[in-house]
This record gives sequence, C-alpha cells and structure tokens, in this order.
Amino acid sequence: MLAVRSAGGTVDAAHTLLSSPDVIRTFAAGGATAFTTPRAAADLLALRAAGRQWERRSWQSFYRLTPAQWLELRACVRSALAAGLLTRRRLAERVTPVPAFAHLGDAFTHPSWTFIKPFAWQGDLRLGPTIDGEATVQSFDGVAGWRGTSSLAEAGPRAVRDFLAAYAPATETQLHAWFTAGLTVRRRLVREWLDELDSITTVTVAGERAYLRAEDAEELMGATPSETVALLPAFDPWLFAGGTDFAPIVPGTRRALMSRGGRPLVAGGAVRGVWRLEGGSVDVELFEEVRPPGSEDLAAGVARLSEVLQRELSWRMRTM
Repeated sequence: MLAVRSAGGTVDAAHTLLSSPDVIRTFAAGGATAFTTPRAAADLLALRAAGRQWERRSWQSFYRLTPAQWLELRACVRSALAAGLLTRRRLAERVTPVPAFAHLGDAFTHPSWTFIKPFAWQGDLRLGPTIDGEATVQSFDGVAGWRGTSSLAEAGPRAVRDFLAAYAPATETQLHAWFTAGLTVRRRLVREWLDELDSITTVTVAGERAYLRAEDAEELMGATPSETVALLPAFDPWLFAGGTDFAPIVPGTRRALMSRGGRPLVAGGAVRGVWRLEGGSVDVELFEEVRPPGSEDLAAGVARLSEVLQRELSWRMRTM
C-alpha cells in the first residue's frame, strides 16, 4: 500500500521506512495491525481501549482474571519487557511464575493474539520485529515523542479530524465504520466529537451528506476525475477504513468479495475489479456492472506495480 502510493516507491523502500524505530506497529481498528506515528498511536489506542473489553464478564470468566488483576498483570508485562523485546513464549515464561497468572501461558501464545491486544491498546507493549521466524513484542521505551496514550476527551475530536484529513468527504456511515465498528467507540461519542470540531463543512456525495475539513473544500471542489488505476492489496485501509457498504465505491454485490480478501483494482475513486499475481503475470478481473478503465490506464497501473515490485510483469484481463 505505502509503496504503491509513494512516487518512485518500492517494496524495499517501504520496508525500510516501516522498520524505523519511530514508526509504531500495533493493533488498532478491528484488531488489524497498523503502522502509525507516536502521536496518532496515542489517540487510536486511547479510543480502542475505551471499550474496556477485558472487563466484560465473558473475558473475566474465560481468562479467570478480574479487572483488578489486570492492573497487576499489566505491571508484570511492562516489567518483563523492560529489558528488551521478547517472543510471546518468552513473555509468558516471565509472567506465569506469578501464581495468579500461572494459567495464562496458552493465552499469551494463542495464534489469535486476542489476549495480547488489550496490552497493546493500553500502551503496555507494541509489536516488534520478526526474529528467526518468531514474532516479538516490545515496550515503548525509546520511541521518540511517545508520552503514553491520550485522554479520551483529547483523542476523540483529534482522531475524527485526522480521519477526515485522510478519507474525506466521509459520510456518518463511513465514520461509524471506522470509529464504532472498528474501534468500538460509542456512536454518541463520535457524533459529539464531530460537533466539537471547528472548520468542518459538508458536501453531498451520491445523495448523502458527507463531512470534510473546511481547508480541503476548495481543493476538493476543484478536483477533476482521474482514471488512474491503482492495484491495491487486500484489506487496504483506503477501502476498509470507511467500510465497504458505500455503493458508489464498492458495488453492493461485490462487498463479500472484498471482505474475503479480494485485491481491489481502483479507478476513478471506485473499485472496478480485482487482480491477482500469478508468477510474472497480473490477472485482472473487471466487474461487468461498472464502466471499465481504459486499456492504457490498466497498462499504466500494471507498470506502476512492476516498478514497486522491481520485476517485469505482463498482464491479462477478463470480465467477471
């Protein structure tokens, strides 16, 4: 995704950038992995932790932990990571000698990572590099600009504004797809944060009211449609941040395809097909119910992917 969007970007360059110690890799919306700055992470994690999932009765019963015990457990995790990054197995070995936590070994190492996520949301750990094929976790120590998670009152309005900076114009449905469905924030709070913001204006998109920052309005209204083709990875944030149920972007009959991991082919700001890489060939499947991009635009999109991957690619097309 990053390489596709960066002028002259390549996969190697993207990997180098994302390996920077000042880029935080953590769990955010929907439990997915996110790469973010320390400031944005402080806000996103505050929003994600606000649901306090670990206090639900189902969690208390399944993991046999009370909310008070979580506080002690978090302190143990931070202490264990103070000396450096650890695999989840090593982290479990440091924590489970405490009698109250002796039963949690499998929870720490479960493939779903479910048990690890609340520690990430509360700023106790972040994802580290993969070493010898094993994933690691590490503390936030040494991350420039990291001062812990934000207060919810500060994080909420700022996060809404950040979302509009990246994805506007956005409808309320799209805002709730990110904040309510993805980050488990109450709908009422999202509405309150939106109302708190200054310099927010509205436009009509496909018959629906959509929000954007006032400073972006002139550029948006002066924009001309682009037929540039972008071959995006599966579950790309450009598409999934605002959800896939906005028909002008994703045809209604194709939502399930996107949710199953179809790689979107985007042209003119809408998904017009999917693609896959088979050896040295890009197989393009265009949706029959929407206007297809031109062959020159498709060729340019494949050429951009070839540049990103630093390999020669051919392509072929069919309609689905």
